[in-house]
Amino acid sequence: MKKCVTVLDYGCGNLFSVLRSLARTVDQIEVIDTYRPEMRSTHLVLPGVGTYGEAMNQVRNRGLDQVLMNHQSLGLPILGICVGMQILTSVGYENGIHNGLNLVEGKTISLISDEVKEKESARIPNMGWMQVEIVDTHSPNLLFKNLGVKFDAYFAHSFEVRLENIKSMTSMSYFGERQVVASFAQDNVFGVQFHPEKSGKSGLAIIDNFLNSVYE
Repeated sequence: MKKCVTVLDYGCGNLFSVLRSLARTVDQIEVIDTYRPEMRSTHLVLPGVGTYGEAMNQVRNRGLDQVLMNHQSLGLPILGICVGMQILTSVGYENGIHNGLNLVEGKTISLISDEVKEKESARIPNMGWMQVEIVDTHSPNLLFKNLGVKFDAYFAHSFEVRLENIKSMTSMSYFGERQVVASFAQDNVFGVQFHPEKSGKSGLAIIDNFLNSVYE
């Protein structure tokens, strides 16, 4: 099947690296920054760098939330990256309280909060190469096909996703000594806290799996 990927530009994304990683194998790439009812994409990518509230404001002001909802209702795959993953949740607590897209039930909270007392060695932002461990859940691990049990990925974040249904978690990483969600999958919606476009061969394999495995 011909792959046509739409990348959402809402002013908070690292578009260049994402587009370069997609361009290796995609037949057609479209970047949109406003709602387009006529779009006919097979995959949708929501990159993100920035804060939860500003990301949601931009997505809503540009009508891109409607693009996401339409794509999700058709059962077509969506991939959220970093903040793009976080705003797929129900609510975010970054500089206030902000309603998210609610495509995956959960919340986005600070890595260091009143309910999570970390050792002094755990600092934010949590930045750099970290090990990701794939977990055995009822959710399909389509993104991690042929990657083994563990791989290294590049992270840059100060907030984390807490899922209502832990079975939606497909991989984890560590912040200090505590496990945090590194990725989730729910139906056709996928999210990764790390940046696959900056994570070398493993990251490129994840992007390829997103583009290919869902249609096998």
